[in-house]
Amino acid sequence: MKKVTLVIDPCKEDRFYLRARLALAGRTQMYEADTALHGLDLVRQNYFDLVIVNLEVPDMVGWELVRQLVALEPDIGPVVVTCANSLADLSELAEAAGCRDVLEKPFDPFQVQKVLLKI
Repeated sequence: MKKVTLVIDPCKEDRFYLRARLALAGRTQMYEADTALHGLDLVRQNYFDLVIVNLEVPDMVGWELVRQLVALEPDIGPVVVTCANSLADLSELAEAAGCRDVLEKPFDPFQVQKVLLKI
């Protein structure tokens, strides 16, 4: 069974990095969106068993995007958030919002692998 992932992140380099890490974890089919609206359009047209969302999307408050994505479950798989700001309570906020996990930027390859293994 194919594992289909959506990465919503305005940063092309971060999407490229995640594409490589996801491929190493056996997730060979990945879609990318650089805006919240593009990501939501893709979610409405495709099934994703994992959605990785950067909270710093330019066209929407990141938590609002997360709220809309989580509301779609079980139509989509778990949501993982990424953020460059290392907020002490980011994990708690993400859990309260219904996210499965958090990836802090800059990405740590071991943290990315650990999160992907849990999903």
